[in-house]
Amino acid sequence: MSIVLLRGPKRPNGMFRDQCDIDRLLLVQLIIRANRAGRRIAVHNLASDKALVAAIGALRTPQTEAILLDTGACVRDRRIVQALQSSALPFVEIRPSHLADARLCEPEGIENRIALVRGVQSQTYVLALSIALEHLCRGSMDDARAMAC
Repeated sequence: MSIVLLRGPKRPNGMFRDQCDIDRLLLVQLIIRANRAGRRIAVHNLASDKALVAAIGALRTPQTEAILLDTGACVRDRRIVQALQSSALPFVEIRPSHLADARLCEPEGIENRIALVRGVQSQTYVLALSIALEHLCRGSMDDARAMAC
């Protein structure tokens, strides 16, 4: 089972987000944290809003359990909201502190959003992963209790 970190472009014109934006040490920390919880994490850097929407749609597989979503410059894109709603996968929205007021352009709530995390990049990604793992582990425990009854 896996968690997928989707990262949109930095700039609205679709300029590709540099691969080095996620520090190797941070990436290792995310991998270790996910592995300890019995999960894997995949990171996808996407070059445009269309690629981000397509990636969300492609995650409708039994192996994917949750999304960590850093939309980058695509924060106001209604198509992303629609893709998230139709995917029904739980997700944690990641917002850098310099975009503290930015949120997905959403209708009255998106039911599958677990949390909106704001802050410094490395701290934000670690917190987002921790929230997703807690949500998934809580869901697994609820399933186990239901099966025991």
